[in-house]
Amino acid sequence: TELQRKLVLKSKHERARTEAAEQLLQLPAKNSALLKLRDILQKDMLLAEQNTGEGFSMMLAGENYTRRRDAGERLIELLAEHAFIREEKRIGTYRGFKLFLANDISGARRIFLLKGSGTYRSDLSESAMGIIARLDNVVNGLKTRLEAALGSIERMEQDEAELRSESEKPFPFETELTELRRELKRVNGELGML
Repeated sequence: TELQRKLVLKSKHERARTEAAEQLLQLPAKNSALLKLRDILQKDMLLAEQNTGEGFSMMLAGENYTRRRDAGERLIELLAEHAFIREEKRIGTYRGFKLFLANDISGARRIFLLKGSGTYRSDLSESAMGIIARLDNVVNGLKTRLEAALGSIERMEQDEAELRSESEKPFPFETELTELRRELKRVNGELGML
């Protein structure tokens, strides 16, 4: 019947409003996390810019390397020297970031960590030049990560407006539903079914 159809629609509408309201409650925490990420990325981009000069420079185990291949080969040596670490081991600095040797979360793979305001992971490579290229990719990728964070912040602002609208939207068939209920009550009264 038409009344049952309208009741189903109202139930779906109320469910959608409740879900929108619940999502609205989660937005402040998500927004705060994104703003924090944005700030960290901006600081680290500035750190990288301030420490990117004309030539290459990497400090490893107290020694400055000005050639990429030499630095990469020294990193391979440091990997061998610290083959059985359990905790992060600081091994130098690169482009303003502290450089650590660490294990991944599973403990099964070795990784490099670059630490500024944030911490960034770089996988190892088989070659000396490959290691340096991967570290550069991490630092150069900060801009892309920042753009993604800014896009997420913008989308969240749009989502908030949409969710607020959805959570406050009245049921469009409320008047019809009220009339159908009134008619059903009148018919039941005439039939003596009240």
